[in-house]
Amino acid sequence: IVNYAFDTYSYGITGGPKGTLSAPGLSYGALLFLSAADPAAAAEFYNGYGVSRAYLSLETSTRTASDANLTLSGARTTLGLRLEF
Repeated sequence: IVNYAFDTYSYGITGGPKGTLSAPGLSYGALLFLSAADPAAAAEFYNGYGVSRAYLSLETSTRTASDANLTLSGARTTLGLRLEF
């Protein structure tokens, strides 16, 4: 997976300034096709719940954004389950 995203962060500092930061950047990761690992279980999942495909996803990204009041910078890694109906 290669993805280009445009994230927007709104902030408010108690008793201080408020603002919005825009942080575009690349993300990358992988999908593991779980339905192929056990076709019999995948068929039961489809018959019982209507899920035609299931994937395990792992994605990482970095973002940097700043304005006159605040600077954000960091990496994020997510693990997820993607289900297709």
